[in-house]
Amino acid sequence: MSTHDFFDPGRTYQRRRWLFQCLAVSASPFNGETRAVGWLYRPGEPATATALDPDDWGQGGWSETAATGDEEKATAPAAPATPDNVDPLIVDRFDVAMEPAPEDEPVLIVGATAADGQPVALFFDAETRAKVSGWLAPVPARSSRERRLEQLLDTIRTHGGHWTTRRVQDMRRRTGHCPQRGTARRDLAELARRGHLVEHSPRDGRYYTLATREVRRA
Repeated sequence: MSTHDFFDPGRTYQRRRWLFQCLAVSASPFNGETRAVGWLYRPGEPATATALDPDDWGQGGWSETAATGDEEKATAPAAPATPDNVDPLIVDRFDVAMEPAPEDEPVLIVGATAADGQPVALFFDAETRAKVSGWLAPVPARSSRERRLEQLLDTIRTHGGHWTTRRVQDMRRRTGHCPQRGTARRDLAELARRGHLVEHSPRDGRYYTLATREVRRA
């Protein structure tokens, strides 16, 4: 049986018919409260992700099961963690994610297993969750219109000169497309609106030229 005054990671505890498999124990970096993260279940029934606190340990009547009752080996106190002596934590598997209760700090607790098999608890505040969400979000695909505008601007930068609706249509026809006059006209106008082209409107027809740096700055 464990001689500790709280749950130990990697051990399973029992209270009457209930079992609690502890994955990790950690103190919240926001309020210092200790939580044991793990699975709560009854034999033969689905497990529920949960976090237990010192009150659960003190009043709940939990005892370590015989299956995990091996005596712990004595170890020397670990050196204080500093950026110079801490290796990066590599997580191989995520086991459980627990949303905070409405009255608690808005911290998501994720129970995971490190590459070396040790259970760990990851704490994500609102700012960290937003960052992770941004990293994992798929990059939105560019619309066909944006791809078309990008190709047109690249062509104008390459060849220069005056660009009319007819010239855009001819260029696109040579590349195997079926250009519409209205589409070509709107694309030139949009590139001018974005500052890439300059619109000229002489009496014999409108045309566009590539904007200079001075014009774009203006």
